[in-house]
Amino acid sequence: MNSKVDFKEYGGEFTFYPKPNYGVKSGISATPFVSKNGLAHTTATLYYAGFESKPTNNLSFDCEAGIDSYSNGGVGILGDASLIYSLNDFIVLDLGYIRQRQENSVLSAVGLTPEVGPFANELVGRVKNNQFNSGIELKLPHKSYSSLNYNLGYRRGSNVPANPYHEISGEVGKIFYSDPKNSLLNLVQAGYGLFYETNKENRSGFGGASLEFSPLGSDGISPEPSPNNPGIGGYFSPEYLVSNIFNIQFQGNLAPANLSYIFTQYLGTQSIKNEGTNILWGSAISIGINEKGKKGIRIGYQADNFNLTRHHNFIIKLIYRF
Repeated sequence: MNSKVDFKEYGGEFTFYPKPNYGVKSGISATPFVSKNGLAHTTATLYYAGFESKPTNNLSFDCEAGIDSYSNGGVGILGDASLIYSLNDFIVLDLGYIRQRQENSVLSAVGLTPEVGPFANELVGRVKNNQFNSGIELKLPHKSYSSLNYNLGYRRGSNVPANPYHEISGEVGKIFYSDPKNSLLNLVQAGYGLFYETNKENRSGFGGASLEFSPLGSDGISPEPSPNNPGIGGYFSPEYLVSNIFNIQFQGNLAPANLSYIFTQYLGTQSIKNEGTNILWGSAISIGINEKGKKGIRIGYQADNFNLTRHHNFIIKLIYRF
């Protein structure tokens, strides 16, 4: 019950390009988070602004910063920045930083205020993920490609101590079919990816703020992490995780209808400390209608069981160009 959360995000973004290689943007989004039992309901509203720039053909930069306002009180700072540099036609480097909500539960996303217990009348949760990332992408012979990424960061929230983590991932793949002249199917590619993550502590617990007990905070579970008890945090953070994932992707379009599509299928395994090994699966489809025109729309859906949780994500994006 604690880790089951429903949320819908509504918003809009305005982007203005005073020059072809420079743009400024601003936007607003509102995300109501509701626990599965309906006992916790909080809306996070993000106001943000940023800019994007491509000073040379080899270099691009993008950044955003915003204020996150919560209906249960308080504000937070979110943002991201990325730098992409192409050494040549075969090697691309990227560096970045992102600070975002940890949206694994109501506790981790927006926080709770227990009535009793160790956090009585205090906000607990509202965890932010602070990540520094780096990567390299390589175009290989015979229409093959590969990438390697290393990320490090920490997650911290109100009454939730900082929890450092590391991530390493790599992928190799190949384009099996590419024909821009074929509108119905113009790309088929497949790849294999390896992902490794390690966290200092398991902070997936809800001790002191479990929604399964009333009044909130009366659960009697220790919020401190131990070998048999995950610490307070409410977010997925195993001491180690190893994933092996195969994917295949199809792309195409229907020119008469100004429609394009991308379909991706995932299948693999995931090994987690104290949880054993389980099968990973996922599917994603994205459909664009008149995206390059004055008015367009993109619709997407993704379902998967990554990180021991079933996810169902629906996305609708309306596009209007002045």
